[in-house]
Amino acid sequence: MKFRTGRKVGRTLYVQIGDQPDDMDLLIGIVDSGDQADIIVSAVNRVAALEAQLDRLRADYEAHERAYDMVDGDLYRILYGIEGDDA
Repeated sequence: MKFRTGRKVGRTLYVQIGDQPDDMDLLIGIVDSGDQADIIVSAVNRVAALEAQLDRLRADYEAHERAYDMVDGDLYRILYGIEGDDA
């Protein structure tokens, strides 16, 4: 989700639907000044970027954990002579 300000006065807040500003973007509301709108848009977009980065890091971590579990499970089966997926 990406927020943007209005294109004329800059006090309106929109959720930008596509890659570029469009008349079909969802109107959220109007604030008192363009400076307030810029602060809000900047904060919301920064949080969204951090969430996306966290999701990528979490996915990398989970992939690493799955790979480690597979290796660890195989070593456990080899060390203790267990056949199949009973480990």
